[in-house]
This record gives sequence, C-alpha cells and structure tokens, in this order.
Amino acid sequence: MDSRHFQSRAAAALLDLIEETRLIPPSPHDLAARLQIHPIKLGEYYSDLDALTLSMVQEAMTKISDTCIRLMVKADPDQPMEQVRALAHGFLGWALDNPAELRLLVDPRVLHFADEPTIMAQILALFRLLEKLLTRARDMRHLHADFDASLAVLSGFSFVYGLARVADFNPLAKFASESTDHDADIRELLFNALDNYVDNLRPRN
Repeated sequence: MDSRHFQSRAAAALLDLIEETRLIPPSPHDLAARLQIHPIKLGEYYSDLDALTLSMVQEAMTKISDTCIRLMVKADPDQPMEQVRALAHGFLGWALDNPAELRLLVDPRVLHFADEPTIMAQILALFRLLEKLLTRARDMRHLHADFDASLAVLSGFSFVYGLARVADFNPLAKFASESTDHDADIRELLFNALDNYVDNLRPRN
C-alpha cells in the first residue's frame, strides 16, 4: 500500500476514534482494528502513534495558518480590527469544521507536540501577527491608548477556543436560541458571539 494513501487512511481512522471514544490517542490495537490490519502491520508504518499524531498536528497547524491568512488578506488593510476579525473567523471556522483535530491540537496529553520547532513556529507566527494587528489598531486609535495587545492575544485565543468547544454543548445552544432576538443555528450564534467580542474591544464613544 502506498505510504501516503495509508497515512491518509490512518489519520482519518484516528480522528474517527477520537470523536467516538474521546481518547487521545486511541490504542494502537483499536486503530489497527479500524483499519482492518494487524497491529504489526501498523507498526511497519509507525513505530508508535506519536509519529502519526505528530504528522496530524503539523497538518492541522498548516491548515489553520492557511485558512486564517487567506481570510485576513481579504479584509481591508486599512482596518486592522477587521483583519483581526477575519483571523478569528478563520480559526473558529476551522475549529468548528474539525472538532477532532481541535481536540488533538490542544489536548494536554499531546500538547508536548507544540514544542516541536515547526509547530511552535506556526503557532507563534499567528500569535505575533494578531499582536501586530492589535498594536497597529491601537496606534491608529481604533483601540484605547493603554490597550494591552499581548494580553488580548491570550484572552482572545481563549475565548475563540472556548466557543469552538461549546458548539456541541446542547444546554448552551438551547439557552442561546431562546435568549436571542433572532432564530439561528448554533454555528451562526457562535460567530455572532465572536463578532460581539471583537466589537467590544473598541472604545465606546
């Protein structure tokens, strides 16, 4: 079997198991069973699941970066807060579309992968880009003069990540649908919440 094709199948199977079992990572025996191969055959491709998991985290970070940058460059370059909004929309959209990859990316049991140089560089590049945009918005007086851009990166990422994680929390979805003035599905409500967060960063006149 072609190694690239097998990696694609193994990655899909691993993500399915994460969604079904919430175990990160699933056992090699479970993964081999899902692929309908002997565990020894799995070991011919990967010495352990760390190798497969690392490749998947790397791929996830590349997709996140590409998605966020693609949306950001479409925003008005003279409106840094709109570029911030676009970045945030890019990450939230990716996270909602890829819940298993999101768990894989931030789960503390695999978080050590963030120390890998390529992954660390991609994460820091996004954080620094967001910090640069917020600093530029502050300098353009789109934000308060004492606005802390670095702290906003931390709080902003935490907020968007939180939105993505509660997408399938049914009580919150019910509360949101009953408490808003318009009828919308949970995905639209989460993006509305994100827009509200970004808008509230701006000073009130």
